[in-house]
Order: sequence, then structure tokens, then C-alpha cells
Amino acid sequence: MKPNILITGVNGFIGANIARYFADKNNDINLIGTSRQKQELKNYCNKYIKANLGDSDFISKFDKIGKIEAIIHAAACLSHNNFDYELISSNCSGILQISELARIHDCNKIIFISSIPIIGKPQEIPITESHMIFPLTTYHATKAFGEYVLNLLAKDNTNAIILRISSPVGVGMPKNKIFSVFAKKALGNEEIVLSGNGTRIQNYIDVDDIVQAVDLSLKYNKTNIFNIASSISHSNIELAEICIKTFKSKSKIVFSGEIDPEEEYNWTISIEKAKEELGYFPKNSIEDSLNKWKNSYLIKMNTR
Repeated sequence: MKPNILITGVNGFIGANIARYFADKNNDINLIGTSRQKQELKNYCNKYIKANLGDSDFISKFDKIGKIEAIIHAAACLSHNNFDYELISSNCSGILQISELARIHDCNKIIFISSIPIIGKPQEIPITESHMIFPLTTYHATKAFGEYVLNLLAKDNTNAIILRISSPVGVGMPKNKIFSVFAKKALGNEEIVLSGNGTRIQNYIDVDDIVQAVDLSLKYNKTNIFNIASSISHSNIELAEICIKTFKSKSKIVFSGEIDPEEEYNWTISIEKAKEELGYFPKNSIEDSLNKWKNSYLIKMNTR
């Protein structure tokens, strides 16, 4: 019998890419996807279950699944409203539901997609897994809560592998992120507008490299926390310049005159631990990510 692998948030940016990867690569697993949406990714999952993490009947919807070998927990409410109750309902209650689901279905491995910005403002460069945690938003506080719960579970012989990711980019990413905005402006030869001095340093990780880390985690049998990021971080002005160069764009970089409240933030991230213990080495440069984004964007535009 094929082992059951459950992916939560399978219709989201990261969850969908994880499902696509395993559907293309491995016919020896039974891929189960779950999301609160009605959409079914029929080409990816062997079975799709519509379920909302915040609902009291979430666990009962998996009664007939049998043993679950691993849960890849990519689902999350992404609200930027610090007073949005759904953040607590989906993210905090959700991790408790996932933990209980793992217990009931004899699952001893949970891979949790967390976030490096749970640390708050970077205080130590490069940022390692031992950096103190001081989340500045409710969303990141819920991610920290999820990590705390999973570390408690580890005492009950459940392997909890926490992947703290930097800023994910790639095919299917949200349109309002700086990477998407700059790329679209460069593709259209439009002005790229920067706030502040453009010196904020960010780390952009291709979603395919996140998927690689998840695949490696399925073979890893310990509880641990790993930073999953790209090898190189870039300032906002460098990102704009790379977009222009990669697309051979005629865009000009201009400054809005507005203050960037995170001007001094430096997201230079150490991935040495993930390299040594997981065997994780990012394969995609920022130029690779931009070209994949471009190809996907042009396909969408041509099919409208």
C-alpha cells in the first residue's frame, strides 16, 4: 500500500508547488491535499479534501484516510491585520488540529513551513536559527506559536521539522509583493519606484528551492529547525537593477521620497545548518526566478 502524505494549503502558492513536485516525481506515494477552497488540484493529488483548519470538524474529515506517514503543513492565514481573528483560528487552532490529526493517524513526522521574520528586526548578521524571536506582527506570532507547539510534540516522539523560509518567489506568487511588482514594471519598461534609499536587504528564495528542502525533510528523521533561504541577499535597488538587466528593460529607477520604515533591515541569512544536516543547497539564482516568473506571466497574458 502506498504511504499517505498530507499537504495542507495545497491550493496556496507554496502548497501547490510542493504538490506539483511530488506528483511529477513520485508515483510511490498517495498524495492527499487539503484546503478550505473548493478547487481541486486533480492533476496533483490522489485525493482532495475540502477542510478549514479553524473548524471544529476538521479532524473528522480525515476519518477514512488511515495511517498518515507525514504531514506537510503549508496552510496559513496570511492576513496583515493584527486584529484579524482568523489568524488565531486558522494558524494557532490549526497547528493544534494538525498535531491531534498526527496523533490519531499514527503520523510521526510533521514538516512545518514557518517564517524567518518571526525573529522581528534582525539583530545579528548573518541570521542563524539561534537568533532570538521577537515577532512584530500577529501573523509572525502565530508562526512562533506553531513552532512552540511542535517542539512540545517532539517530546512525544513526533519528528517536527521546522523550515523557516525567507521571502518566497516564483511561479504563482502573489502579485503585490515587491519582487512581482518590480518584475512587472521592468517587463513593461515602466519606472520602478523605490521608497527610502533602496538599501533594505532582502533574501528571495525560489519556491522550487523550498520544495527541495521539503523533499529532503521527508528523509530526515530528527526534530530540528532550519533556515531555508537563498545563498545571496539583495538590496531593493539591486533587485530593481537585476530586473532591468535580466529583462533587457528600458525602465528607469526613481525614488518616491517616502520613508522606508524598514530601511535598516538586513536579511542576510545563514543556511549552513541546512547545508550540513539536510544537504540543502539552493539551486536557483534570482535571475532564474525572474525568468520563470516572466515565462509564467507571459503565458497567462497570452491566454486571456
